[in-house]
Amino acid sequence: MTAAGAEILLVGMLVGFFVSQVVQYFVTARSRTASLPESAYAQLEEVVEQALARRLAAGAVVAAAPTAAAPAAKGAVETEAEAKPAAKEAEPAAAAAAAPAAEAPAAAEGESVPMVVTVGGQTYNLMVRPGENMLDAALDRNVDLDYSCKEGSCDTCMVRILKGMEYLNDITPQERDMLDEDQLKEGYRLSCMVIVKGPGPVEFVQEER
Repeated sequence: MTAAGAEILLVGMLVGFFVSQVVQYFVTARSRTASLPESAYAQLEEVVEQALARRLAAGAVVAAAPTAAAPAAKGAVETEAEAKPAAKEAEPAAAAAAAPAAEAPAAAEGESVPMVVTVGGQTYNLMVRPGENMLDAALDRNVDLDYSCKEGSCDTCMVRILKGMEYLNDITPQERDMLDEDQLKEGYRLSCMVIVKGPGPVEFVQEER
């Protein structure tokens, strides 16, 4: 049986049940109002018939309501389906706006990173490999930076970064232990804890103490 046939059968059963109830009520009411005048009885019958007609009309409207609402529901589903691609297109843009600024890319393997070092009033222009330790790179190129432990346990090798902080590794726990917050904000680092990543130039000075 189709959905439409089942709906018609259900409406017919409801109407039949309602009519039987009205007839029963009508018979009972007639027995109770046998002593009423004929005109009053006719008026009562007319009221019952009008009530039945209104009920049937209301039932027809209710039965037809799902069919009438179906196109609207279908339209709502189509609208939601159309909205989903637009929402998916908006997701990458929103994610890009919310994402933090990307870290500067490191220099490619085989490329050199310019490193300008000033110590003792003399400036040295060096070329170092990406991934080299700042202190070791300077010492290997005959730049005499002061140092002691090479383990971040002292501040002898402290330098101040003048340019290219974004081309270095992040501040290490050892540096946070040895340097205060103001020094870190001013660009001071422990050169033995610094890795030069590149690709941009790095410039720093080791001040006399």
